[in-house]
Amino acid sequence: MYKHSDLDKRICDLEKGATNTETLREFIKRSEKEFGLEPSEKFELEPVDLDSMSEEDLNNYIDYLDRLWEK
Repeated sequence: MYKHSDLDKRICDLEKGATNTETLREFIKRSEKEFGLEPSEKFELEPVDLDSMSEEDLNNYIDYLDRLWEK
């Protein structure tokens, strides 16, 4: 389970066997951009405040983004 303190750590340092050198926060932001989940003038999406969401919600959000990459 990820914690807020993990957001600025590299994924390869958090997950055994992982090779991704992005921080967890970078992965989330890149995923949001890739899948059109970031706020823009076109869509009225609220920015996701990673630091203020509960750790359960943070983990659910990361799991959701992981599933999007698997498709």
